[in-house]
Amino acid sequence: MVACIALFVFLAGCTTTSATDAPIDTTTISSIDSTQVTTSTVTTTTLAPALDDIERLVTDWVEAEEVVGAVAVVAAPDRASSVGVDGWSDREANEPISPETGFRIGSITKVFTAALVMDLVEDGLLGLDDPAAAYVEGVHPDTTIEHLLSHTSGISDIDVLEGIRAAIVDPASVPTPDEVVNQALAKGVVSDPGTHQSYSSVNYLVLEGVVAAVTDTSYESALRERVLDPLGLADTELEQSDTEIATPYERPIPGQPPFSLKDLPTGAFVRAAGAAGALVSTADDVVAFAEALFGGRVVSPATLDQMIDGTTEPRSGYGLGIATYPVGTTVVYGHNGRSVGFASSLRHDPLSGITVVVLANDGDAPTDEFAEDLMRIALED
Repeated sequence: MVACIALFVFLAGCTTTSATDAPIDTTTISSIDSTQVTTSTVTTTTLAPALDDIERLVTDWVEAEEVVGAVAVVAAPDRASSVGVDGWSDREANEPISPETGFRIGSITKVFTAALVMDLVEDGLLGLDDPAAAYVEGVHPDTTIEHLLSHTSGISDIDVLEGIRAAIVDPASVPTPDEVVNQALAKGVVSDPGTHQSYSSVNYLVLEGVVAAVTDTSYESALRERVLDPLGLADTELEQSDTEIATPYERPIPGQPPFSLKDLPTGAFVRAAGAAGALVSTADDVVAFAEALFGGRVVSPATLDQMIDGTTEPRSGYGLGIATYPVGTTVVYGHNGRSVGFASSLRHDPLSGITVVVLANDGDAPTDEFAEDLMRIALED
């Protein structure tokens, strides 16, 4: 009961941050000529010497930000990854984080989903201009698959905090992805499809239905068959009741230490995030996926160019499942994730081939800032 009261206090004080998605960076990159960016990789890049002491960098960050536990990986094409680990998988049980620890990766799930959808497009099973209503009933007739991928469909987002409150009171009340989609679609669009970019996880729940319709199987089965198994990502899966992950932590009261959610039924709500945010993975698996995606082993370079294009109107810093981030004068790509009790960030620089992944079992951990700091250090050499 004390745990529930504490989390309710936390939820009541949250009005701007979604508990399943970190806000994307939609700042237009005006100072960088993104037309000069290519998706080819450079196989001679070496990591900056400072990253040889990545354990200290991670420890300093964990201590400065009071993060419960974190894993950070910086990988370049020509050498072993630099891996830093610090903190606790379960602080109260004195169980340390390890490189093999499973984390909820939140909206990094969307990159996996987008890659799956684009693989279906390449195989001719789906078209970016296809009306989504042909696969999922109730979608606006002008909404296309491309609109869903780029958050330009006009579909409203869900009330995540209300969903978590309901899940804590009655875990059986958690809606399925189909129910979430129906609730959102019943509200109508907030803008005409293709006219405005507005981030909504419901877009990717609709895509979950599209994938199921096109493949005549579940989203999870299609993802495993077309993406996870071919890449050997055995530690990545949609969260299940028996999935082993680090203990989730949140900060129920600003300025207070992170609070364990171990005894609260948060898993049911996270599983309902489906293709929008329900994947659990390890840092190594996320790095391997990013390297495969940007290395042309998931979709073709031409398709990847479409995915990273965050400049075509009305897009602003977000393409087809991939967000754009400035690091100094360099454009890098990736996604942030925010799930119940977890935060995560993925960044990849296609010119150097450097990939950065930061995963934390602390919902308020500023993984985005740290990932960009690590990328900046990596690019200094």
